[in-house]
Amino acid sequence: ARDAGVDSDGNIWVVDHSRVVQYDSSGAYQQSFPDWGDEPWRCDNDNGHFCNPGGIAFGNIAATDYMFVSDSDNHRVQVFDISGPTLAYSTTIGVTGQPGSDDAHFDEPRQVEVDGSGNLYVADRQNARIQKCAYSAGWTCVTFHGTGSFGSGANELGHVEGIGSIPGTLYIADSSNNRLKKCSIPSGPCGDFATNIPFPTDVDAIISEIVLVIHEPEFSIWHYNASGSPMADFAGTTGEPYKTDNQRLNRPWGVAVGLDGSLYVSENHGCRLLKLNPSGNQVNTGWPIGETGIWGQEDDRLDYPRGNLAVDGQGQILVPDTGNQRVQVFDSDGRYIDTLGTTGERGSDKFHFDEPMGVAVSPLNDDMYVADRRN
Repeated sequence: ARDAGVDSDGNIWVVDHSRVVQYDSSGAYQQSFPDWGDEPWRCDNDNGHFCNPGGIAFGNIAATDYMFVSDSDNHRVQVFDISGPTLAYSTTIGVTGQPGSDDAHFDEPRQVEVDGSGNLYVADRQNARIQKCAYSAGWTCVTFHGTGSFGSGANELGHVEGIGSIPGTLYIADSSNNRLKKCSIPSGPCGDFATNIPFPTDVDAIISEIVLVIHEPEFSIWHYNASGSPMADFAGTTGEPYKTDNQRLNRPWGVAVGLDGSLYVSENHGCRLLKLNPSGNQVNTGWPIGETGIWGQEDDRLDYPRGNLAVDGQGQILVPDTGNQRVQVFDSDGRYIDTLGTTGERGSDKFHFDEPMGVAVSPLNDDMYVADRRN
């Protein structure tokens, strides 16, 4: 899920991959757009599909309730009439499939917000700006903040991932500048609200005294007071990407059975290799390999491994360490043995891989086969 919002009737809408999904206030599923008969997983640029949507917002324009969805890879914002029982496409803001830097175009728009006057604010990520769009017999957009060029100055922005608002105020997650900005709306000005924030990706405000910021690299949501001072973790634990115990895994991908019946499992998002005994319980001595949800290039770290594992005739585990462009070899006690490929370097010669995504071992002679995806 990339974003979520609540409409005027209290329904919850979630931007999920290449669709939006509606739930009622109790969490019961209502509808999907596109619906299941129209392939909601498919990225497309017609008015019945999205391609990597990044934000959602709601507003009442000329006595009609609308939903706004930023369709990032199509470089547009799609507008839907939600006053009826099902979504009805209304119009497109921007030019479908054409990124641009003038006021008629967006370039990878991310989150969107609507103020009490019906103005739409768009985080125009690759243009390093916030666009403000107003309706009068059609939508017209102008730059609200940012110069259109990446920078860290008072009037500049970097990569803008998220925006949030309360009446009279717009907050901007100026992600690559590691800061939050605060703007008066509808006309400005804007200034720094909080700095030294590790790549904030989303921001919202409950009331003027509580500003919530998603710190993606720190795996947590932080709480700031009205003066921009950090208060405490609001949700999650800083530095801990997810809760680990003997039952939970974070996107398990590869699996292999050892010579003694042990089970080896790679966690894609967890960046770990785990060992389970034949009864299915995690082995803790010498295991797991890697650190929960944190990638690395050291011999005992992994970077989002993808593809299947293999066990050779000596009981060694072969792991396609996809993000590190290598295959890692460990023994059955979790000790590092060897690296195949060149760590962190893509290539097409015999010393390199490019996104290895699977390993197999011949039962006849222990020859190893590697699926070298991008080669």
